[in-house]
Amino acid sequence: IMKLQTMVFLILFTIAQWHLIIGSDENCFRNQAENNVDVFNFPGEWYCHFVYPKHVASMVNCWVYSKKINSDGSIDFNYSYHNSRTKQHYSGEGKIHKQNNSFTYKFYGIESHLAGEYHLLATDHQQFVVFGGCPHKWDRTPKVSWIDFRDKVPSKAAIDAAAKAVKKLGLDISDYETV
Repeated sequence: IMKLQTMVFLILFTIAQWHLIIGSDENCFRNQAENNVDVFNFPGEWYCHFVYPKHVASMVNCWVYSKKINSDGSIDFNYSYHNSRTKQHYSGEGKIHKQNNSFTYKFYGIESHLAGEYHLLATDHQQFVVFGGCPHKWDRTPKVSWIDFRDKVPSKAAIDAAAKAVKKLGLDISDYETV
């Protein structure tokens, strides 16, 4: 009985450790969230131009969304994109909550392949914003990130500024795929 108890304990301990490794903050950018964000610069249209990793980018085409600020400081958004793999159009809504002076960005809608929790990682408050996190459906998949711009066709200066911000996160703009 003692051997069986020890074996059960070791199995449970191993499972618990594996779960901690898979769900670690480092894998989902939680420790890299931007701390000084001015919510009043976020309303309006944003256009996704870069997605990381590249295999996720092939799922997201024509990604556009609009945001509006609520009286409690949270931001509601509507999004839509086309999945080129499934040949389907997805749309939904979500909310950005300000918690601990950083943002948590959640997609709602079960149909979305990207439903999950994301964090605002970097922004210049005017031209670009970088988000990152992990989709709920892909527990063991590496982190996902995307870069949005105010303009449908971002300027070289905006792309360069976003590239510098991404570099600080340990990624390179060349790791992202243009969508």
